[in-house]
Amino acid sequence: MSQVKLQESIVTSSRPAAAGQSAANASKKARQSRKGFYASGLYASRATSGVSSRKSGEEKGVWSKYPRLPNDQGGEDTPKPLLEDDKKVSYDTKETMESPLTEADLEADVDIEISETDTIWLLDIKPKLVNPETDGDLAELIKQRNEAYKALLADKVGNDKYVAREMNTLEATKMTKPCQTDEIGRSEFGNTASGWDMFDSFQAQLEKEKADRFEKKTDEELAKEAEQQQGDDPLEDNRRPLEPTSKSPAFVGRQSTTPSVLDSEFGTVRESVAMTAEEQAQLDAILTSPKLKQTLFIIERAVVQNNSQNLLATYRHLPIIELDKTGDSEAEASQALLVRQKSGASLSPHLAYLWRYSCPAVKGQAVTCMVWNKQNKDILAVSYGKHEYEPEMKNGLVCCWSVKNIQQPERVFRTKSGVTALSWSTQFSYLLAAGLFDGHVLIFDVRTGSQEPVFDSYLSPGRHFGPVRQLEWVRKEAGKHEETQEVLVSASSDGRVIQWSIRKGFEFKELMKLKRVTTVLPGPSQKQKQQKADALISRQASGSSMAFNPNDKNVYLVGTEDGNLHKCSCSYNEQYLESYFGHSSPVYSVKWSPFLTDVFISCAADWTINLWQADRTRPVTTMGSSTKSINSLSWSPKSSCIFACVNDGQLEVWNMAHSTLDPIITEPTDEDTGRYTHVLFSDNSDSLLVGDAQGNVQVFKLENMPSAPKNQAEALDRVIQLALKTELNASQTA
Repeated sequence: MSQVKLQESIVTSSRPAAAGQSAANASKKARQSRKGFYASGLYASRATSGVSSRKSGEEKGVWSKYPRLPNDQGGEDTPKPLLEDDKKVSYDTKETMESPLTEADLEADVDIEISETDTIWLLDIKPKLVNPETDGDLAELIKQRNEAYKALLADKVGNDKYVAREMNTLEATKMTKPCQTDEIGRSEFGNTASGWDMFDSFQAQLEKEKADRFEKKTDEELAKEAEQQQGDDPLEDNRRPLEPTSKSPAFVGRQSTTPSVLDSEFGTVRESVAMTAEEQAQLDAILTSPKLKQTLFIIERAVVQNNSQNLLATYRHLPIIELDKTGDSEAEASQALLVRQKSGASLSPHLAYLWRYSCPAVKGQAVTCMVWNKQNKDILAVSYGKHEYEPEMKNGLVCCWSVKNIQQPERVFRTKSGVTALSWSTQFSYLLAAGLFDGHVLIFDVRTGSQEPVFDSYLSPGRHFGPVRQLEWVRKEAGKHEETQEVLVSASSDGRVIQWSIRKGFEFKELMKLKRVTTVLPGPSQKQKQQKADALISRQASGSSMAFNPNDKNVYLVGTEDGNLHKCSCSYNEQYLESYFGHSSPVYSVKWSPFLTDVFISCAADWTINLWQADRTRPVTTMGSSTKSINSLSWSPKSSCIFACVNDGQLEVWNMAHSTLDPIITEPTDEDTGRYTHVLFSDNSDSLLVGDAQGNVQVFKLENMPSAPKNQAEALDRVIQLALKTELNASQTA
């Protein structure tokens, strides 16, 4: 049965039937209409026009909502599906049915037009910039908001209305979910090696190594071959690097002559001797071998000691051997100066200049600290930097000098900030601790010479926030079943004393937080005035120096920038054991006597040097000969009554057994050295080392010094008793 498009609208007249139309005609037309409607056997939906047929005469004036099909008997033959479908059809809905495609339709050509698809934007971010010309109102609004935000930021600085506060952040909830993974494959493997198999394998390897050693030629054999080919000794050029190595920035063990330099030195050999590739490779291996570097290092020391034999012999109290004049100009000048000093020297105590430790890398850097190695007394560590803040702070340096090579340092360590304190470890003599101006503490291993410290406090929560003023290694008494350990203690300007342990990383422990105390003057009236005058702005005190008691490592002294000294204990971190009042300016140095355990000495910026007893809060005696700040002092290791100090103008050597009013030796500064910054006695010689602001460390020989007393402790005690007796007589006279 063919399908055709059918569209039918059943419309009933809205007007009443004509007067001459009979009910029979109406019924007949209705049957014809119904017959024609169902004749095709098709089901079609109809769209009503919104006008319904008029009901019979009994219901005149009432319009039917749905079209009706009456029968001959006056009943209604309207099918029920038609009524149900009409309820679902809207007034303007039109539905059509299309016939399926025929073979001809499928064979017909179809035109397909392909056009570009519209651009699809996956991400569209609106710009945060506006154009004042095009977006006038919006631009003006944004300008006002920016100005208001800038004003808000400016008002926050120093405004009490804004308070920093911590907030809790919501952590995202995490869920643990199992997931399926690939199966882990396992396999077992086994093998058996017999005794003869292992013997053959190792024997073949040993024979190969023996053949390789036999094929390699030593440097002496290469020299002989070159001499046979050229007639001259090519290893004569090997002696050329000796002069450059003495001027190198560091010794051979740390930064030895590089292969490129050695290649240039041996260029004559390669150019004059036609060598094969194998011979050239062997020569390169010799030039870069550690054994050659060590040999050059030893030869460099030997040459320097030969040139400076008179100076080194004087330093070590050895006889002077007459040698040919092969030294450099500086060594000759030092020897000539030493001869003139000895020829015209008087019998009074004086200083004889020997040499100076200096190199181009330290020019312009002030010497801040000097310490001798605890095991090898010939090794001196010197730090370079600044004690005070400057707008353009330079990097710091640490140089390790040796008496065996007085021209160049054997180790050079560079730091990001100036170095202010140094200390050698006693238990591990190769560990050198350095305190920096920015508050960090570094520990270097001088065996390797690496620029990277083995321990540092860069990421430690206990690091200092001010310059580190003093460092000292201390051996701590452990428990019964524990070994005695060595810890590092640092004092800083931030007012804290920190203990560092290297047993498990670089752990810290706060020993003391320095607090200011009120200076109490004698007399009740003076005490009240002092309490009223001292209105402390901050309760925190700044540490400037520190010293541990040599006999009791649990007790230490701390000097502050207020001028006070405090006796502290490692067992108590809340209060001082004792406070000492005698200085009115920062205490730059404090040292315990190496002969009396309860006596110490201090110097400060108030031009004075004070001698103390541990059980007296006032100084035993006060010394001073100039109106300049005392920067550093050092006890003599051979005489209990002798100490040395330096100020901005001169070096002074005092003998308290002789006088407490004037020093026995004074050495003024000159234009080349600038002001003196640090002083240190030699541990194995009657010499004195002085550092200055230009990076020089001058070595002086102490001549005609008084002999050391037989009983060192009694000699110092007599000085103290004499000072106390003088003070008592003065108070009674007043």
